[in-house]
Amino acid sequence: MGIIIRQSLKASVSVYLGVFIGMVNVLLISTYYLSKEQLALTRIILENSFVFASFSMLGVGAIIDRYFVRFKDDKKKHNGFLSFVLIYPLFGLFIFGILYMVFKSQIVAYFAENAPLLNHYHLITLPLTFIWVYLIILETYCKNHSRIAIPMFLREVLLKILNIALILMFAFGWITFDWLMYGLILIHVLVLIASILYVKRLKKLYLTLNWSIFKGEFFRQMLVYGVIITSGVLGYGVLKFIDRVMLANEKGLADAGIFILAVMIAGIIEIPKKTITQISAPIMAKYIHQQEYDKAQELTQNGAINQFWAGSLVWLGLFACIDEIFMFLPKGNEYAEGKYVILFIGLAHLLDMSVGFMSEIISYSKYYFITTILLFVCAGMVIVGNNYAIPLYGVNGAAAVTGIVVIFFALARVVTVWLLFRISPFTKNHFKMLLINALIIGLIVICPQTSNNLWVALGAIVAKSMSIIVIFFFLLIKLKVSEDFNQLFKTSVQFIKNKLGR
Repeated sequence: MGIIIRQSLKASVSVYLGVFIGMVNVLLISTYYLSKEQLALTRIILENSFVFASFSMLGVGAIIDRYFVRFKDDKKKHNGFLSFVLIYPLFGLFIFGILYMVFKSQIVAYFAENAPLLNHYHLITLPLTFIWVYLIILETYCKNHSRIAIPMFLREVLLKILNIALILMFAFGWITFDWLMYGLILIHVLVLIASILYVKRLKKLYLTLNWSIFKGEFFRQMLVYGVIITSGVLGYGVLKFIDRVMLANEKGLADAGIFILAVMIAGIIEIPKKTITQISAPIMAKYIHQQEYDKAQELTQNGAINQFWAGSLVWLGLFACIDEIFMFLPKGNEYAEGKYVILFIGLAHLLDMSVGFMSEIISYSKYYFITTILLFVCAGMVIVGNNYAIPLYGVNGAAAVTGIVVIFFALARVVTVWLLFRISPFTKNHFKMLLINALIIGLIVICPQTSNNLWVALGAIVAKSMSIIVIFFFLLIKLKVSEDFNQLFKTSVQFIKNKLGR
């Protein structure tokens, strides 16, 4: 796990820089220059295209993670595997395009009453879906070569910088909102070209096709795996993004904008999970394939506690400073309705992070279809729950439903993995983290309320954040919650001592 942590920290530079840029964009630039309706529109278009891309890929991302190791051979140009994974999704894209155009009238009718603006731009989803398919494929391909820093930089940093540039061009009156929307296609094309050039620079752009890959039982096994994973991806897309679509239909784009902003802020909590999982997934696939379940348990327990403490630190910061954060947001009083959305969905994300790599263990085993079943169950729960909660409780109702279903999904995976493999993500260190969280939450609750003065609020954010950081890391080290963090801390201290000694 030490190697994973080091590599994850390296990749995290791009991710956290991207988060900072994304927060500047969402919290300052987009909320200032775009209306709530325009903010919701851009996010729904982008999120829908990502979900549609995940479906259109026909599970090729999971196929790369699971099967690439069996084809990997530079001397044989990976036996034509890259060409296969580039050609294979074209069938999914063709099917998606046909279905989208067939149901175009139903899509238009769904948003006609409360979100007509969405209908004016919904066709932008089609080219964005195509681009996202190949961005995901190339990133996954690089990940399986243990090269994730640059792909993450392109997606997390460059793409967001270009997005900010588009919004500022609109703000300065250089382009219309129409061209801002069409510009989303252009910036994604530029990032895709950069991704292709990076793979070429790695000298891994093997475009020769080995037709033998399409023969035999093994090929059929990959296809079946891809189809089942695709079904699961569809369920995941519904679970993750249907709430804002249903909000737009039921309450309009303004409420959807509030919800989307809140969910994006809560999403900060999941960043450590993304970086650790990026590196851990191929290793977990190897352990499961070789039935080394003891190593799989060690990997997931270490990953679970590292994700738990990292996510806890972020959630505690949000919990402590949530009111002050909205004071500094442009139009913060309009978006403050999303405060409880941030806290509740953030808490659900935190619990999900604390269970480690449960999805990966199931997905890389012969029981991978169980994830698909669970996702479909959860998708159904979200749709049914939101049909009831959104009309009555609006954004908070959507948050409650999504949060409850995320928690159910996390616990269901834990039970499934335990029953199938006798692997548990939990250790005594989880209990230590619960104690640390409870202590700090208690201190936050007894803190005095901040006045409406911005300077006082800024001071409160700094004071609360620094206090939480000091107390949190002191307890984390003293209680030896994470061996990886303690080792990293000792190494850092020794490095500083050596430098000072010189």
